[in-house]
Amino acid sequence: MALFRIDLRLKPGPEGDKQLSGWPEEAFTPDFMVASSGLARLELESKVIGVSANSHQPTATTTDHLNAKQINYWLPDYTGGFALNLGKAALSLKNNTQRQATAHFIDEPMALHLEQEAQADPKAPAILKVSVVFNGESLTAAHVPAALVMAEIARCLQDFVVQLVSHNPRLADQSDVSQIRQFVGQLVV
Repeated sequence: MALFRIDLRLKPGPEGDKQLSGWPEEAFTPDFMVASSGLARLELESKVIGVSANSHQPTATTTDHLNAKQINYWLPDYTGGFALNLGKAALSLKNNTQRQATAHFIDEPMALHLEQEAQADPKAPAILKVSVVFNGESLTAAHVPAALVMAEIARCLQDFVVQLVSHNPRLADQSDVSQIRQFVGQLVV
């Protein structure tokens, strides 16, 4: 049970696995985002986003349903691309270049929307409205301290980098992986 949690799991298909394992000798076809496919799990205010076995429509269910076999809580996507989008969105808010930002999934009409809440007291901790959106409709939303959001996104991205580098240590030098590592460093300071 968490106020806000994101997990990315690297789980490439056979061709993506071959490309990730063989990089830099093996080229990404068409790119890193596709090669680094996998699964994402989103939890927001004790609700987990899942897809029912008999539907393609995601839903937000309470964590007491986590053992339900009819709901898949790991959503497939090109996780490398989502990680890049997530880092960019979070950093734009942290650097105050935008008041709202969206991290889109690459292959699904799903997104994580982050929006700064107006604060009456400028000394009060910053709050973000975090929403999980599918086809433009909010599935669930919560008001979360901005520091917690940034720390969780940094943790998620760092974990994803560890998975990539464990798969092939030379990926640490790949430009997209380096970009994700830079996001982590910028989000935690």
